[in-house]
Amino acid sequence: MVSEIVQATTSVRPDEKAWKLAEVNNLSPDGKSLRRYRHIWVFRNDRIAEYIEDLGPAKAFKGAEINIPSLGEHTVDELIDIVQYLRENPWPEDNLVKTNLVQDYYDKIDEITKWKSRASTFGSIGKVQRNY
Repeated sequence: MVSEIVQATTSVRPDEKAWKLAEVNNLSPDGKSLRRYRHIWVFRNDRIAEYIEDLGPAKAFKGAEINIPSLGEHTVDELIDIVQYLRENPWPEDNLVKTNLVQDYYDKIDEITKWKSRASTFGSIGKVQRNY
């Protein structure tokens, strides 16, 4: 698969239609510190151009990295407003589902295996009796 080369740009206009905005933590060019970078992809001459802005040290940002697809629906200014809103109003921790995906996967496999073999389960909480 051949990937298309994205052209770089040194500036973007606030009213320009954007493809995507992402704020990510990467190493600085000298490789000595972790910094937060804002990547904005915009439409230019029927191609996508990328603008990169250094926002400062990564430890100055409490929230997680942000990735907002726009696909031309929003302007650069609108996406920056969305990012600022998300930074000021992070998701509450109690609304996030805490799960162990690996253990959940194996539990589901065990459940399917027991169901296929028509095995009954008895325990202190309850029972599942299969009489097929």
